[in-house]
Amino acid sequence: MCPSMMFIMDGWRVADAKQRFSEVVRRSLAEPQKIYNRDRLVAAVVSPEALATLERVRHRQAARMLADVFAEMRAACGGDGYELDIPERRDRPAWPVDAYFGRSGSLVSAEVDRLLN
Repeated sequence: MCPSMMFIMDGWRVADAKQRFSEVVRRSLAEPQKIYNRDRLVAAVVSPEALATLERVRHRQAARMLADVFAEMRAACGGDGYELDIPERRDRPAWPVDAYFGRSGSLVSAEVDRLLN
């Protein structure tokens, strides 16, 4: 097959990329290598440095986005004099353990107690 047919548009066809994978990897050190399936971009091979840069950017964006959300919440709540009403804490009534487990505290023992009495 003619080399110009393997390297199409600005990337590779999947079948050609599989056959010439070493070349795809070698070229990825200079620039990202795009892989197409039926004229649709399906993958890219990038250098380790490009991947590290992408991961750093994504990590910074994720951290920034969470901080932005909290900043927006503070601005929305604080700007209108909003205060969160926290109800007074109350203990719930104790769970009637003896009714379910008997005096021994075991479900099996409670069943035995029920059968014996």
